[in-house]
Amino acid sequence: EFHLSQTYHEGLLRLQAKEYSKAQELFESVLRDPLIISSAQ
Repeated sequence: EFHLSQTYHEGLLRLQAKEYSKAQELFESVLRDPLIISSAQ
């Protein structure tokens, strides 16, 4: 869980820095995480 919030936060920082492709990669990795997938079902 901590890892997910850390990755999400990193994505937000990348967005602020206008590093959109890196931010997108980070957000997609959060969304693909098994923890998120299992809680969505």
